[in-house]
Amino acid sequence: HSFKVNRSANGIGGHWTTMFASGDVHPGLCYNAFVVLDGILYIHGGYTAGGGYTDAFSTLSSSGRFERLHPLNPKEDAPSSRSRHSAVTYDGKVYILGGRSGAERFNDLYQYDVASNRFTRLQTTGSPLTPRAEHAAATLGNRLFVHGGNGPKGVLSDFLTLDLSQEPLVWSPIADFGLPTGVSDHTLTPISSHQLLLVGGAHSRNNPSKEVRIFDAENSEWKDEAPLPAEFGGSEGGLSYHRSVEYEDGNGRSVMCIGGYVDSKWTTLSDYIISFTRAFSIRVF
Repeated sequence: HSFKVNRSANGIGGHWTTMFASGDVHPGLCYNAFVVLDGILYIHGGYTAGGGYTDAFSTLSSSGRFERLHPLNPKEDAPSSRSRHSAVTYDGKVYILGGRSGAERFNDLYQYDVASNRFTRLQTTGSPLTPRAEHAAATLGNRLFVHGGNGPKGVLSDFLTLDLSQEPLVWSPIADFGLPTGVSDHTLTPISSHQLLLVGGAHSRNNPSKEVRIFDAENSEWKDEAPLPAEFGGSEGGLSYHRSVEYEDGNGRSVMCIGGYVDSKWTTLSDYIISFTRAFSIRVF
């Protein structure tokens, strides 16, 4: 599906278009890791229709065509079959982090070079990164940020950063987690050159969060924003397992949150999309 964003005097709107998928369709139907680089969507892993995991790596064009990628490096140097991991970009390359396969969690970090069609498993030092899945990850400038997730012993409450431009690669902890308890299945999205937008997540399996916060990377400070609207799940609801999309238009940078669950009963509200604007307001449409 493709969503066309429209702005008017009445605010933000848009419409969905159903597209025919062509090519070698990616087998990971859900909980895959994906990121856009130079107008192409890169997708890794996920759950398959048979309930297993895949290590497939694919691209999807804006016309709806899938293409399976076959990196030239040995299979052991590429991410294994997994789901609930993350993908980000930096300096024209794709980075894939963490995830899970069954009960096993990962803390490995891979770099994919589009030009050479090769993966590299990156070696890191510093504060150890707990193996995790369902975490939030984003890049600001040359820094990778990783927040929360589910580890071997439960929901995590740590926040780490990694300077991707420096060798060696050193994980550094950020003291202020920004929330009173651990969280997973949330999103962390750039909204400026130095700010990240955190939306929702789950503090436990049956406890979706309505919290919205902004992290200022220059000062390592969090700012509270208005919580998610009651229309999006009721007074006790929140949003988890959603996906966020950053986009630019004539009014600057905005973030849309699509899909997810809004309460402990795993309710979905497919008619709504949350839009976060530069004015730091959230609209439901």
